[in-house]
Amino acid sequence: MLYGLARAARLCGARLFCYRFVAQPVNPRPPRPRRIAATSFAAASRVSELGAGRPRPDAILAQRFASGARCVAASRDGQLAGFLWYQLGAYDEDEVRARYRMAGPELAWDFDVFVQPALRCGPTFGRLWEEAHRELDAAGVRWTCSRISPFNAASLRAHTRLGARSIGTAAFLCIGRLQFMAGTLAPYVHVSLSRPVELEFGLSLLRETPCVQSSAA
Repeated sequence: MLYGLARAARLCGARLFCYRFVAQPVNPRPPRPRRIAATSFAAASRVSELGAGRPRPDAILAQRFASGARCVAASRDGQLAGFLWYQLGAYDEDEVRARYRMAGPELAWDFDVFVQPALRCGPTFGRLWEEAHRELDAAGVRWTCSRISPFNAASLRAHTRLGARSIGTAAFLCIGRLQFMAGTLAPYVHVSLSRPVELEFGLSLLRETPCVQSSAA
């Protein structure tokens, strides 16, 4: 139903963004070699360290570093094999006018997990998360929050395997400069022409609700 509404909104010149917010626990594993086969894993602090084959414009990547976002990157023969980003404190959404604020230092926001298509059946995705979890654990972070499209069943299943819990939903309808939000997180309803809505993520949102509900037998 939501997918149909999103398509109808586009036909009318509007945009509808639907988000499922999830939180997954930080579970660091014992350190392993930071190189598997020809792929190495390390934190990156500038665009040039990401290697060739970057999937996002350099200006966007540079802005992320400038805003304090942190990146764990996988490289293979001088090419970017994949990356994972996270931000402490607060994260500004790049699709709609929204700021996601973490209520405490034990929470972080993760975003833009990317693996080159040819490597998506291998261990790169899992090893990126292992490296990120070690960094997050060292920083005192216990949970990472993120948003997923409710239409992306594969991503929902992958996050469920990582132990993620559903912590809320929101829908944003954008018509020109007008933005209308309705969601399960305070302030629940928000309308603006320029001001972003601020959503707070805290431990009180956590509950034993998996991203993908198992069907009853």
